[in-house]
Amino acid sequence: MGEQLTPSQRQDLQDLVNRNRDVFSTEAGHTDLIQHQIVTEPAYEYVREKFNFALPHTQTICNWYSSVSADPGFTVASFTALKNHVAEKKEGKETVCALMMDEMYVHQQMDFGSGQIHGYVDFGTGEIDNTVATQAMVLMVVSINESWKIPFAYFLIASITGKEKANIIRESLCRLHAFGVRVVSLTCDGPSQNFAMVRELGADLNISNMRPYFPHPEDPTLKVHVLLDPCHMLKLLRNAFATAGVLETEDGKQIKWQYIEHLNTLQEKEGLRLGNKLRMAHIQWRKQKMKVHLAAQLFSSSVADALEYCEQELKYPQFRGCAATVQFLHTIDGAFDVLNSRNPLGKGLKAPIKPSTKDRTEAILQQAETCLRRLKVNNGKQLVHMHSTAKKTSIYGFIANGRSALNIYNDLFERPNAPCRTEVAYRSHQKAWLQCARPLRDVFRGCSEELEASHHREVE
Repeated sequence: MGEQLTPSQRQDLQDLVNRNRDVFSTEAGHTDLIQHQIVTEPAYEYVREKFNFALPHTQTICNWYSSVSADPGFTVASFTALKNHVAEKKEGKETVCALMMDEMYVHQQMDFGSGQIHGYVDFGTGEIDNTVATQAMVLMVVSINESWKIPFAYFLIASITGKEKANIIRESLCRLHAFGVRVVSLTCDGPSQNFAMVRELGADLNISNMRPYFPHPEDPTLKVHVLLDPCHMLKLLRNAFATAGVLETEDGKQIKWQYIEHLNTLQEKEGLRLGNKLRMAHIQWRKQKMKVHLAAQLFSSSVADALEYCEQELKYPQFRGCAATVQFLHTIDGAFDVLNSRNPLGKGLKAPIKPSTKDRTEAILQQAETCLRRLKVNNGKQLVHMHSTAKKTSIYGFIANGRSALNIYNDLFERPNAPCRTEVAYRSHQKAWLQCARPLRDVFRGCSEELEASHHREVE
Protein backbone atom coordinates (compact mmCIF):
# COMPACT_ATOMS: atom_id res chain seq x y z
CA MET A 1 0.00 0.00 0.00
CA GLY A 2 2.71 2.44 1.06
CA GLU A 3 4.77 1.81 -2.10
CA GLN A 4 1.79 2.79 -4.31
CA LEU A 5 1.67 6.37 -2.92
CA THR A 6 3.88 9.22 -4.06
CA PRO A 7 5.70 11.21 -1.34
CA SER A 8 3.25 14.11 -1.77
CA GLN A 9 0.25 11.77 -1.49
CA ARG A 10 1.69 10.21 1.65
CA GLN A 11 2.21 13.65 3.17
CA ASP A 12 -1.34 14.73 2.29
CA LEU A 13 -2.77 11.59 3.87
CA GLN A 14 -0.59 12.06 6.95
CA ASP A 15 -1.83 15.64 7.31
CA LEU A 16 -5.42 14.41 6.96
CA VAL A 17 -4.90 11.84 9.72
CA ASN A 18 -3.28 14.44 11.98
CA ARG A 19 -6.16 16.90 11.45
CA ASN A 20 -8.74 14.23 12.31
CA ARG A 21 -7.20 12.75 15.44
CA ASP A 22 -10.17 14.03 17.45
CA VAL A 23 -12.50 11.90 15.33
CA PHE A 24 -11.03 8.79 16.92
CA SER A 25 -12.41 9.82 20.30
CA THR A 26 -16.01 9.84 19.06
CA GLU A 27 -18.35 6.84 19.19
CA ALA A 28 -18.53 6.69 15.38
CA GLY A 29 -14.76 6.75 15.19
CA HIS A 30 -14.54 3.95 17.73
CA THR A 31 -16.97 1.83 15.72
CA ASP A 32 -15.04 2.28 12.47
CA LEU A 33 -11.71 1.46 14.05
CA ILE A 34 -13.11 -1.57 15.89
CA GLN A 35 -14.41 -2.97 12.62
CA HIS A 36 -11.11 -2.49 10.79
CA GLN A 37 -9.03 -3.87 13.65
CA ILE A 38 -11.18 -7.00 14.01
CA VAL A 39 -11.51 -7.80 10.31
CA THR A 40 -8.07 -6.79 9.03
CA GLU A 41 -5.71 -6.52 12.00
CA PRO A 42 -2.45 -7.07 10.03
CA ALA A 43 -3.43 -4.36 7.54
CA TYR A 44 -4.43 -2.07 10.41
CA GLU A 45 -1.02 -2.53 12.07
CA TYR A 46 0.70 -1.81 8.76
CA VAL A 47 -1.21 1.44 8.21
CA ARG A 48 -0.67 2.49 11.82
CA GLU A 49 3.08 1.97 11.50
CA LYS A 50 3.34 3.77 8.15
CA PHE A 51 1.62 6.85 9.57
CA ASN A 52 3.84 7.17 12.59
CA PHE A 53 1.36 5.53 14.97
CA ALA A 54 -1.30 8.21 14.49
CA LEU A 55 -3.98 5.55 14.87
CA PRO A 56 -4.82 4.10 18.31
CA HIS A 57 -3.03 0.98 19.55
CA THR A 58 -4.89 -2.30 19.12
CA GLN A 59 -5.08 -2.70 22.90
CA THR A 60 -6.90 0.63 23.10
CA ILE A 61 -9.42 -0.62 20.58
CA CYS A 62 -9.80 -3.83 22.59
CA ASN A 63 -10.67 -1.70 25.60
CA TRP A 64 -13.33 0.08 23.54
CA TYR A 65 -15.15 -3.07 22.51
CA SER A 66 -14.70 -4.59 25.97
CA SER A 67 -17.28 -2.03 27.09
CA VAL A 68 -19.84 -3.96 25.02
CA SER A 69 -21.37 -6.16 27.70
CA ALA A 70 -21.31 -9.83 26.77
CA ASP A 71 -22.70 -11.20 30.01
CA PRO A 72 -25.29 -13.98 29.65
CA GLY A 73 -28.81 -12.83 28.93
CA PHE A 74 -30.18 -10.37 26.40
CA THR A 75 -27.45 -8.11 25.03
CA VAL A 76 -28.40 -4.45 25.41
CA ALA A 77 -25.97 -3.32 22.71
CA SER A 78 -27.55 -5.68 20.16
CA PHE A 79 -31.02 -4.31 20.78
CA THR A 80 -29.66 -0.76 20.59
CA ALA A 81 -28.15 -1.56 17.19
CA LEU A 82 -31.46 -3.07 16.04
CA LYS A 83 -33.39 -0.05 17.29
CA ASN A 84 -31.10 2.35 15.42
CA HIS A 85 -31.32 0.24 12.27
CA VAL A 86 -35.13 0.17 12.34
CA ALA A 87 -35.25 3.94 12.94
CA GLU A 88 -33.10 4.57 9.87
CA LYS A 89 -35.30 2.48 7.56
CA LYS A 90 -37.50 4.18 5.01
CA GLU A 91 -41.12 4.63 6.00
CA GLY A 92 -43.21 1.60 5.11
CA LYS A 93 -40.23 -0.76 4.89
CA GLU A 94 -40.25 -3.50 7.52
CA THR A 95 -37.31 -5.15 9.20
CA VAL A 96 -38.17 -8.82 8.65
CA CYS A 97 -36.02 -11.48 10.29
CA ALA A 98 -35.69 -15.18 11.00
CA LEU A 99 -34.98 -16.21 14.60
CA MET A 100 -32.31 -18.88 15.14
CA MET A 101 -31.78 -20.96 18.26
CA ASP A 102 -28.91 -23.35 18.89
CA GLU A 103 -26.85 -24.84 21.70
CA MET A 104 -23.18 -25.67 21.91
CA TYR A 105 -21.25 -27.50 24.62
CA VAL A 106 -18.76 -25.51 26.68
CA HIS A 107 -16.00 -26.70 28.98
CA GLN A 108 -17.07 -27.07 32.62
CA GLN A 109 -14.81 -24.60 34.35
CA MET A 110 -15.00 -22.09 37.20
CA ASP A 111 -13.25 -18.71 36.90
CA PHE A 112 -13.09 -15.58 39.00
CA GLY A 113 -13.05 -12.20 37.32
CA SER A 114 -14.62 -8.74 37.51
CA GLY A 115 -15.50 -9.38 41.13
CA GLN A 116 -17.59 -12.48 40.55
CA ILE A 117 -17.36 -16.19 39.85
CA HIS A 118 -18.12 -17.29 36.28
CA GLY A 119 -19.07 -20.75 35.11
CA TYR A 120 -22.41 -21.38 36.77
CA VAL A 121 -25.76 -21.65 35.01
CA ASP A 122 -26.67 -18.06 34.13
CA PHE A 123 -29.80 -16.71 32.44
CA GLY A 124 -28.78 -13.09 32.89
CA THR A 125 -31.35 -12.43 35.62
CA GLY A 126 -28.82 -11.85 38.38
CA GLU A 127 -29.84 -14.99 40.26
CA ILE A 128 -27.05 -17.37 41.29
CA ASP A 129 -27.38 -21.05 40.46
CA ASN A 130 -24.79 -23.39 41.93
CA THR A 131 -25.01 -25.75 38.95
CA VAL A 132 -21.99 -25.66 36.64
CA ALA A 133 -22.92 -24.74 33.05
CA THR A 134 -22.31 -27.33 30.33
CA GLN A 135 -23.87 -25.59 27.32
CA ALA A 136 -24.40 -22.16 25.82
CA MET A 137 -27.79 -21.48 24.25
CA VAL A 138 -27.46 -18.78 21.59
CA LEU A 139 -30.17 -16.70 19.89
CA MET A 140 -29.64 -14.79 16.66
CA VAL A 141 -31.74 -12.91 14.12
CA VAL A 142 -30.95 -13.03 10.40
CA SER A 143 -32.51 -10.46 8.08
CA ILE A 144 -34.70 -11.92 5.34
CA ASN A 145 -35.10 -8.77 3.23
CA GLU A 146 -31.53 -7.47 3.76
CA SER A 147 -28.04 -8.89 4.24
CA TRP A 148 -27.11 -8.83 7.92
CA LYS A 149 -27.35 -10.91 11.07
CA ILE A 150 -26.78 -10.29 14.76
CA PRO A 151 -26.68 -12.43 17.92
CA PHE A 152 -28.79 -10.79 20.61
CA ALA A 153 -28.76 -13.23 23.55
CA TYR A 154 -27.06 -16.24 25.03
CA PHE A 155 -27.58 -18.24 28.19
CA LEU A 156 -25.30 -20.62 30.06
CA ILE A 157 -27.29 -23.75 30.83
CA ALA A 158 -26.89 -27.28 32.16
CA SER A 159 -30.25 -28.75 31.26
CA ILE A 160 -33.39 -26.98 30.16
CA THR A 161 -36.95 -28.11 29.52
CA GLY A 162 -39.08 -27.41 26.49
CA LYS A 163 -41.31 -25.13 28.57
CA GLU A 164 -38.33 -23.05 29.71
CA LYS A 165 -37.13 -22.74 26.12
CA ALA A 166 -40.61 -21.64 25.06
CA ASN A 167 -40.57 -18.90 27.70
CA ILE A 168 -37.21 -17.64 26.39
CA ILE A 169 -38.50 -17.63 22.81
CA ARG A 170 -41.65 -15.73 23.82
CA GLU A 171 -39.58 -13.14 25.65
CA SER A 172 -37.27 -12.81 22.63
CA LEU A 173 -40.17 -12.33 20.23
CA CYS A 174 -41.75 -9.71 22.48
CA ARG A 175 -38.50 -7.76 22.84
CA LEU A 176 -37.77 -7.85 19.12
CA HIS A 177 -41.34 -6.79 18.31
CA ALA A 178 -41.04 -3.85 20.70
CA PHE A 179 -38.01 -2.62 18.75
CA GLY A 180 -39.81 -2.92 15.40
CA VAL A 181 -38.37 -6.25 14.23
CA ARG A 182 -40.88 -8.64 12.68
CA VAL A 183 -39.91 -12.29 13.17
CA VAL A 184 -41.52 -14.68 10.68
CA SER A 185 -39.78 -17.95 11.52
CA LEU A 186 -38.09 -19.90 14.29
CA THR A 187 -35.30 -22.31 13.34
CA CYS A 188 -33.90 -25.01 15.62
CA ASP A 189 -32.79 -28.63 15.43
CA GLY A 190 -34.69 -31.76 16.39
CA PRO A 191 -34.16 -32.84 20.02
CA SER A 192 -37.24 -33.84 21.98
CA GLN A 193 -36.98 -30.67 24.09
CA ASN A 194 -37.42 -28.57 20.95
CA PHE A 195 -40.51 -30.54 19.95
CA ALA A 196 -41.89 -29.85 23.43
CA MET A 197 -40.94 -26.19 23.02
CA VAL A 198 -42.87 -25.71 19.77
CA ARG A 199 -45.88 -27.49 21.26
CA GLU A 200 -45.76 -25.11 24.21
CA LEU A 201 -45.62 -22.18 21.78
CA GLY A 202 -48.72 -23.43 19.96
CA ALA A 203 -47.35 -25.28 16.93
CA ASP A 204 -47.83 -28.98 16.21
CA LEU A 205 -45.30 -31.04 14.25
CA ASN A 206 -47.19 -34.31 14.59
CA ILE A 207 -47.59 -35.74 11.11
CA SER A 208 -51.26 -36.59 11.62
CA ASN A 209 -52.23 -32.99 12.42
CA MET A 210 -49.29 -30.87 11.34
CA ARG A 211 -49.47 -27.13 11.97
CA PRO A 212 -45.86 -25.87 11.66
CA TYR A 213 -46.50 -22.36 12.95
CA PHE A 214 -47.71 -20.55 16.06
CA PRO A 215 -49.23 -17.10 16.67
CA HIS A 216 -46.87 -14.27 17.52
CA PRO A 217 -47.20 -13.55 21.27
CA GLU A 218 -47.46 -9.81 20.64
CA ASP A 219 -49.74 -9.97 17.60
CA PRO A 220 -51.85 -13.13 17.16
CA THR A 221 -52.63 -12.13 13.56
CA LEU A 222 -48.98 -12.81 12.66
CA LYS A 223 -47.62 -16.32 12.25
CA VAL A 224 -44.18 -17.52 13.29
CA HIS A 225 -43.30 -20.52 11.13
CA VAL A 226 -41.27 -23.38 12.60
CA LEU A 227 -38.30 -24.79 10.69
CA LEU A 228 -36.10 -27.71 11.70
CA ASP A 229 -32.59 -27.25 10.35
CA PRO A 230 -32.63 -29.11 6.98
CA CYS A 231 -28.95 -30.03 7.19
CA HIS A 232 -29.62 -31.76 10.51
CA MET A 233 -32.71 -33.46 9.06
CA LEU A 234 -30.69 -34.71 6.08
CA LYS A 235 -28.10 -36.27 8.39
CA LEU A 236 -30.82 -37.90 10.49
CA LEU A 237 -32.46 -39.35 7.37
CA ARG A 238 -29.09 -40.74 6.21
CA ASN A 239 -28.54 -42.26 9.65
CA ALA A 240 -31.99 -43.89 9.65
CA PHE A 241 -31.54 -45.22 6.09
CA ALA A 242 -28.10 -46.70 6.78
CA THR A 243 -29.08 -48.17 10.16
CA ALA A 244 -32.26 -49.80 8.85
CA GLY A 245 -30.54 -51.08 5.71
CA VAL A 246 -33.85 -51.50 3.90
CA LEU A 247 -36.80 -49.12 3.63
CA GLU A 248 -39.99 -50.05 1.82
CA THR A 249 -42.37 -47.93 -0.23
CA GLU A 250 -46.15 -48.12 -0.05
CA ASP A 251 -46.28 -50.38 -3.12
CA GLY A 252 -43.76 -52.85 -1.66
CA LYS A 253 -40.61 -51.74 -3.50
CA GLN A 254 -37.40 -51.79 -1.48
CA ILE A 255 -34.93 -48.96 -0.96
CA LYS A 256 -31.62 -50.60 -0.06
CA TRP A 257 -28.46 -49.15 1.46
CA GLN A 258 -26.69 -52.14 -0.05
CA TYR A 259 -26.86 -50.55 -3.51
CA ILE A 260 -24.84 -47.57 -2.21
CA GLU A 261 -22.22 -49.96 -0.85
CA HIS A 262 -22.10 -51.89 -4.14
CA LEU A 263 -21.56 -48.68 -6.08
CA ASN A 264 -18.69 -47.61 -3.83
CA THR A 265 -17.10 -51.08 -4.05
CA LEU A 266 -17.33 -51.00 -7.85
CA GLN A 267 -15.79 -47.54 -8.10
CA GLU A 268 -12.98 -48.43 -5.70
CA LYS A 269 -12.23 -51.59 -7.68
CA GLU A 270 -12.21 -49.88 -11.08
CA GLY A 271 -10.45 -46.75 -9.87
CA LEU A 272 -13.04 -44.58 -11.63
CA ARG A 273 -15.98 -42.47 -10.47
CA LEU A 274 -19.25 -42.47 -12.38
CA GLY A 275 -19.67 -38.71 -12.09
CA ASN A 276 -20.28 -38.69 -8.32
CA LYS A 277 -18.37 -37.98 -5.11
CA LEU A 278 -19.13 -41.25 -3.33
CA ARG A 279 -16.20 -42.43 -1.19
CA MET A 280 -15.58 -44.83 1.66
CA ALA A 281 -16.23 -41.93 4.06
CA HIS A 282 -19.86 -41.90 2.90
CA ILE A 283 -20.21 -45.60 3.68
CA GLN A 284 -18.42 -45.38 7.03
CA TRP A 285 -20.36 -42.25 7.98
CA ARG A 286 -20.39 -43.01 11.71
CA LYS A 287 -16.80 -41.81 11.97
CA GLN A 288 -17.80 -38.39 10.63
CA LYS A 289 -21.53 -38.28 11.21
CA MET A 290 -21.63 -34.52 11.88
CA LYS A 291 -20.37 -33.59 8.40
CA VAL A 292 -23.30 -32.37 6.32
CA HIS A 293 -21.55 -32.72 2.98
CA LEU A 294 -21.28 -36.50 3.41
CA ALA A 295 -25.06 -36.76 3.67
CA ALA A 296 -25.69 -34.22 0.89
CA GLN A 297 -23.33 -35.98 -1.53
CA LEU A 298 -24.97 -39.32 -0.78
CA PHE A 299 -28.53 -38.04 -1.39
CA SER A 300 -27.58 -36.66 -4.80
CA SER A 301 -28.78 -37.06 -8.35
CA SER A 302 -25.25 -38.01 -9.39
CA VAL A 303 -25.31 -41.09 -7.14
CA ALA A 304 -28.83 -41.92 -8.32
CA ASP A 305 -27.79 -41.61 -11.98
CA ALA A 306 -24.76 -43.84 -11.37
CA LEU A 307 -26.95 -46.56 -9.84
CA GLU A 308 -29.36 -46.34 -12.75
CA TYR A 309 -26.50 -46.54 -15.26
CA CYS A 310 -25.10 -49.65 -13.58
CA GLU A 311 -28.49 -51.35 -13.78
CA GLN A 312 -29.76 -50.16 -17.17
CA GLU A 313 -26.58 -49.84 -19.24
CA LEU A 314 -23.92 -52.00 -17.60
CA LYS A 315 -26.42 -54.70 -16.56
CA TYR A 316 -24.55 -55.53 -13.35
CA PRO A 317 -26.62 -58.09 -11.39
CA GLN A 318 -25.86 -56.55 -7.98
CA PHE A 319 -27.80 -53.43 -9.02
CA ARG A 320 -30.90 -55.24 -10.25
CA GLY A 321 -34.06 -53.76 -8.72
CA CYS A 322 -32.50 -50.45 -7.65
CA ALA A 323 -35.19 -48.29 -9.32
CA ALA A 324 -36.91 -47.48 -6.00
CA THR A 325 -33.58 -46.46 -4.47
CA VAL A 326 -32.82 -44.24 -7.48
CA GLN A 327 -36.21 -42.54 -7.17
CA PHE A 328 -35.75 -42.05 -3.43
CA LEU A 329 -32.36 -40.37 -3.88
CA HIS A 330 -33.74 -38.06 -6.60
CA THR A 331 -36.70 -37.10 -4.41
CA ILE A 332 -34.64 -36.23 -1.33
CA ASP A 333 -32.03 -34.41 -3.41
CA GLY A 334 -34.70 -32.25 -5.06
CA ALA A 335 -36.40 -31.41 -1.76
CA PHE A 336 -33.12 -30.49 -0.07
CA ASP A 337 -32.08 -28.27 -2.98
CA VAL A 338 -35.29 -26.22 -2.99
CA LEU A 339 -35.14 -25.93 0.81
CA ASN A 340 -31.55 -24.68 0.66
CA SER A 341 -31.65 -22.08 -2.12
CA ARG A 342 -29.02 -19.37 -1.60
CA ASN A 343 -28.68 -17.37 -4.80
CA PRO A 344 -31.51 -15.06 -5.96
CA LEU A 345 -30.33 -15.79 -9.52
CA GLY A 346 -30.02 -19.55 -9.00
CA LYS A 347 -31.19 -21.91 -11.72
CA GLY A 348 -32.98 -25.23 -11.72
CA LEU A 349 -33.73 -26.78 -8.35
CA LYS A 350 -31.40 -24.28 -6.66
CA ALA A 351 -33.53 -21.33 -7.76
CA PRO A 352 -35.36 -19.39 -5.02
CA ILE A 353 -39.12 -19.63 -4.67
CA LYS A 354 -40.75 -17.03 -6.93
CA PRO A 355 -43.87 -16.85 -9.12
CA SER A 356 -42.17 -18.63 -12.01
CA THR A 357 -40.89 -21.49 -9.82
CA LYS A 358 -43.59 -21.75 -7.17
CA ASP A 359 -45.66 -24.46 -8.88
CA ARG A 360 -42.59 -26.60 -9.54
CA THR A 361 -41.39 -26.12 -5.96
CA GLU A 362 -44.78 -27.11 -4.57
CA ALA A 363 -44.76 -30.25 -6.73
CA ILE A 364 -41.25 -31.23 -5.57
CA LEU A 365 -42.07 -30.71 -1.90
CA GLN A 366 -45.39 -32.51 -2.21
CA GLN A 367 -43.67 -35.48 -3.86
CA ALA A 368 -41.13 -35.57 -1.03
CA GLU A 369 -43.86 -35.37 1.62
CA THR A 370 -45.81 -38.22 0.00
CA CYS A 371 -42.66 -40.35 -0.27
CA LEU A 372 -41.63 -39.77 3.35
CA ARG A 373 -45.12 -40.31 4.74
CA ARG A 374 -45.33 -43.73 3.08
CA LEU A 375 -41.87 -45.03 3.99
CA LYS A 376 -41.95 -48.24 6.01
CA VAL A 377 -39.29 -49.92 8.11
CA ASN A 378 -39.05 -53.27 9.85
CA ASN A 379 -39.24 -52.84 13.63
CA GLY A 380 -38.15 -56.42 14.26
CA LYS A 381 -41.64 -57.84 14.14
CA GLN A 382 -43.42 -56.24 11.23
CA LEU A 383 -43.31 -53.39 8.73
CA VAL A 384 -44.48 -50.09 10.20
CA HIS A 385 -44.48 -46.53 8.91
CA MET A 386 -41.19 -44.87 9.71
CA HIS A 387 -42.95 -41.76 11.02
CA SER A 388 -44.40 -43.88 13.85
CA THR A 389 -40.97 -45.04 15.09
CA ALA A 390 -38.17 -43.38 17.03
CA LYS A 391 -36.61 -42.41 13.67
CA LYS A 392 -39.48 -40.04 12.89
CA THR A 393 -37.62 -36.75 13.45
CA SER A 394 -36.23 -36.44 9.92
CA ILE A 395 -39.67 -37.21 8.43
CA TYR A 396 -41.36 -34.55 10.56
CA GLY A 397 -38.57 -32.08 9.82
CA PHE A 398 -38.63 -32.37 6.03
CA ILE A 399 -42.42 -32.11 5.88
CA ALA A 400 -42.55 -29.15 8.29
CA ASN A 401 -39.78 -27.35 6.39
CA GLY A 402 -41.53 -27.77 3.06
CA ARG A 403 -44.80 -26.39 4.38
CA SER A 404 -43.15 -23.55 6.28
CA ALA A 405 -41.04 -22.47 3.28
CA LEU A 406 -44.15 -22.16 1.12
CA ASN A 407 -46.07 -20.41 3.90
CA ILE A 408 -43.29 -17.85 4.39
CA TYR A 409 -43.29 -17.19 0.65
CA ASN A 410 -47.06 -16.71 0.64
CA ASP A 411 -46.90 -14.37 3.65
CA LEU A 412 -44.03 -12.18 2.45
CA PHE A 413 -43.09 -12.66 -1.18
CA GLU A 414 -46.32 -13.21 -3.11
CA ARG A 415 -45.56 -10.43 -5.57
CA PRO A 416 -43.53 -10.08 -8.82
CA ASN A 417 -39.73 -10.10 -8.65
CA ALA A 418 -39.59 -11.00 -4.96
CA PRO A 419 -37.61 -14.25 -4.71
CA CYS A 420 -37.59 -16.13 -1.40
CA ARG A 421 -34.16 -17.60 -0.60
CA THR A 422 -34.99 -20.42 1.77
CA GLU A 423 -31.41 -20.69 3.07
CA VAL A 424 -31.61 -17.39 5.00
CA ALA A 425 -34.02 -19.00 7.48
CA TYR A 426 -31.63 -21.84 8.34
CA ARG A 427 -28.88 -22.19 10.88
CA SER A 428 -25.82 -21.99 8.61
CA HIS A 429 -25.49 -18.34 9.71
CA GLN A 430 -25.60 -19.26 13.37
CA LYS A 431 -23.24 -22.21 12.89
CA ALA A 432 -20.71 -19.90 11.25
CA TRP A 433 -20.95 -17.53 14.21
CA LEU A 434 -20.61 -20.33 16.76
CA GLN A 435 -17.53 -21.66 14.97
CA CYS A 436 -15.82 -18.36 15.76
CA ALA A 437 -16.29 -19.03 19.48
CA ARG A 438 -14.44 -21.64 21.49
CA PRO A 439 -15.73 -24.41 23.77
CA LEU A 440 -14.22 -22.84 26.89
CA ARG A 441 -16.89 -21.00 28.84
CA ASP A 442 -14.87 -17.87 29.56
CA VAL A 443 -13.38 -17.72 26.07
CA PHE A 444 -16.90 -18.11 24.65
CA ARG A 445 -17.85 -14.97 26.56
CA GLY A 446 -14.83 -13.10 25.19
CA CYS A 447 -15.46 -14.24 21.62
CA SER A 448 -19.11 -13.28 21.98
CA GLU A 449 -18.06 -9.82 23.11
CA GLU A 450 -15.75 -9.27 20.15
CA LEU A 451 -18.10 -10.78 17.57
CA GLU A 452 -21.05 -8.73 18.79
CA ALA A 453 -18.99 -5.57 18.41
CA SER A 454 -18.27 -6.59 14.83
CA HIS A 455 -21.90 -7.54 14.08
CA HIS A 456 -23.19 -4.19 15.39
CA ARG A 457 -21.20 -2.53 12.63
CA GLU A 458 -22.68 -4.98 10.11
CA VAL A 459 -26.24 -4.07 11.13
CA GLU A 460 -25.62 -0.36 11.17
